[in-house]
Amino acid sequence: MITINDVVFSISTRCETKSHCQLPIACVLSIKNIYPDSKIVIVDSNSPEKSHIPELINLGCEISDLENINYETGAMWDTFEKVKKPRYVFLQDSMLLLGNIDPFLQKEFTSLGDIHYNWYGAGDRHIDWVRNNIKLSDYLFMETGFSILQYNSMIISDSLLEKMKLKKLNKVLPVNKVGSCGMERLLGMVLSQEGFPISDSNQLPQTLIKKICMDRQ
Repeated sequence: MITINDVVFSISTRCETKSHCQLPIACVLSIKNIYPDSKIVIVDSNSPEKSHIPELINLGCEISDLENINYETGAMWDTFEKVKKPRYVFLQDSMLLLGNIDPFLQKEFTSLGDIHYNWYGAGDRHIDWVRNNIKLSDYLFMETGFSILQYNSMIISDSLLEKMKLKKLNKVLPVNKVGSCGMERLLGMVLSQEGFPISDSNQLPQTLIKKICMDRQ
């Protein structure tokens, strides 16, 4: 049985202003409120504002300040390479955990966002990005038949991540918002091809997670 001791929470964060700095702190506090002894890694995405880092350290977080420019995907692979656990919970810093997720830790994959299908919300530039970049891996481009991994956020097993790495998914790295949005679609394709199509059966109930919207670059 997977317990919270088998889990690492990885939070991708980019703080451009002091007001942004409250987001990762709130995210960490929401996790600590439910799992006080949880392991939390903060992967900084090249933040210009870092005044919040000492408080995160005081909260017991491990800081990976590697000037990540690859958005949530860069944070995912950085944590996977540095911290070995059976389960990973990948979050954006603007997400709050609202309840116990123990039952979902037993699964190999659970999506943390809403469910949207195919190219919902995407334009030609996102489609082109996915079509061009998925070629860097062993996965196939899909015109339809996939769901979006919203916010690139999920609970996922180490074994499934290792499969993805072996198929060179770690070579697909966004460097801008178009790529980050494209990655939500690309990961949906990858998960479908691995036998985990995103659906109601592997989605975290939205009563257990909350997204705080805030525009950033």
